[in-house]
Amino acid sequence: MRIDANKTIWRPTQFGAANIGQTFWSNGNKWRKVSTRTASIVYPERFVGTWFYFRQSDVIETAIK
Repeated sequence: MRIDANKTIWRPTQFGAANIGQTFWSNGNKWRKVSTRTASIVYPERFVGTWFYFRQSDVIETAIK
């Protein structure tokens, strides 16, 4: 787990466990899950709209609510 500057706690999980529409961090980028296999970049802004395929077992970080 890690805590960011906004005091949000992020925990590791797998891409398949995230809900569609949920934001998460992976490889230094912030993403939004678009479908069961794809996600688009939310941050950094210069890459917004770029999307990639993810495996269900890929490790991501999601916020603890």
